[in-house]
Amino acid sequence: MRVTFYDLETTDLGGNFGRLLCCSFIDLDSDEVTTFRRDRRPWKGTKLTADNRLAVAIRDRLEEADIIVGWNSLLFDAPFLNARLAAVDERPLRVGEKHGSRHLDMMWYAGGQSMRLHGKGLDKVAKFFHADNKKTPLTPEVWADAASGEPAAMQEVVDHCEADVRVTKDVFPHLAPHIKKFTFTLSEVWPFLDQIPSRTHA
Repeated sequence: MRVTFYDLETTDLGGNFGRLLCCSFIDLDSDEVTTFRRDRRPWKGTKLTADNRLAVAIRDRLEEADIIVGWNSLLFDAPFLNARLAAVDERPLRVGEKHGSRHLDMMWYAGGQSMRLHGKGLDKVAKFFHADNKKTPLTPEVWADAASGEPAAMQEVVDHCEADVRVTKDVFPHLAPHIKKFTFTLSEVWPFLDQIPSRTHA
C-alpha cells in the first residue's frame, strides 16, 4: 500500500487568478521528498504563467497512491488543483472510494470531536506534538517574487513546501488514531501504530 503526503504552493488562493508553483510529496515508508516545480523541466510551461504540465503531473503522481494525505487539502489543495486542471480542459483528480483510494485531510483530526487545540494550523499542531521538522516562514514579498519568476524566491517557496510535507508526516501518527469510517485498517497504513498509546484503533 502506497501512502503519499503532499502539499501545494500557489500564487493565490483562487484557481482563477492563482497558478501552481510547486507540489512536494513524501511517502510514508520513505525519508525522501520529491518536488515538482513550475520553473524546472519537465514541468516548465511555454510561458511563466503556464502551469498545465505541472498540474497534470501532480494529478498523475497523486493517483499512483492508495492513500493521499494532506493538511487542509480537502478544502484547498485538491480543489485548487482541480481548478487548474479544468482551466486547461484536463480531467480532475480521481481519488476516493469509487476510484479505489482515499484522501485524508489530517487538519480535521486536530479539532472538532477528535481533540481541542488552540487552532488547527499545522505549525501549532506540530509544536504541540514536538515534531522533528518545523514549518518555515515566508514573507509576502517572497511569494510575489516567486510568482514573478525570481529564482531565489522560488527556492524559498520550494523549501517551505518541502518542510510542510515533512511536518504533515510527523504529526500523522499522533492524529491517525482519531480517523474513523476508514476502509483500510490503520495498522496497514502505519506499521508502528500499536506503539502509540491511544484508544482502540479503527
